[in-house]
Amino acid sequence: MKKPLAQSKGLIDFQPEKIKSEDYFERNRIFDIGVPNSKAGNVTLEEILLEKVNVGESDFPLIKMNTVLIDHCNFLNTKCEGGYLDKVEVISSRFTTFQLVNGNLRDVVFKDSKIDSASFRLSKFKNVLFQRCTFTEGDMYGAILNDVIFSDCDLTNLQLSAAKLKNVDFRGSNITGIKINRDSFESVTVDTGQALYLASLFGLNIQD
Repeated sequence: MKKPLAQSKGLIDFQPEKIKSEDYFERNRIFDIGVPNSKAGNVTLEEILLEKVNVGESDFPLIKMNTVLIDHCNFLNTKCEGGYLDKVEVISSRFTTFQLVNGNLRDVVFKDSKIDSASFRLSKFKNVLFQRCTFTEGDMYGAILNDVIFSDCDLTNLQLSAAKLKNVDFRGSNITGIKINRDSFESVTVDTGQALYLASLFGLNIQD
């Protein structure tokens, strides 16, 4: 998996007072600002470092992020329907009830973040890592997951019904209450405890 990371070297400090539709940000370090409750479509971020930025309760349909580092930011209850994330790294941030429906995520990392009750319905994932994240009550209904790793995450009650999974690794994560169809995945890796749990979930009776 590639490691997406926006480097701060050479970036220009910028603190926008508000975010508007069609805004284009390139090679900026945006830090320590609050622009919650924003509504702006077709916003583009290219080579951006976001640090301690609060955009909670906002609506950014069709947002595009390319080579972006999101560090200690607040995206609480933010909607990004149809958004495209490429080479994005999220560190120690709050994405609770975040919504990225019908989105595309490629080479993306979520690390040490809260994404409880977030919705990625009908989204496409390629080369995505969730590491030490809380993703309880998450919604990935109908999503397509290719080369995705859930490492040491809490996935309690994660909704994966109608999703298609290929080369997905759940080892080390809590999958209690996961909703998943046994005929919807291939090349899925689990640990022994997870295998026993899924067997019971699928009605398999294991006897020695």
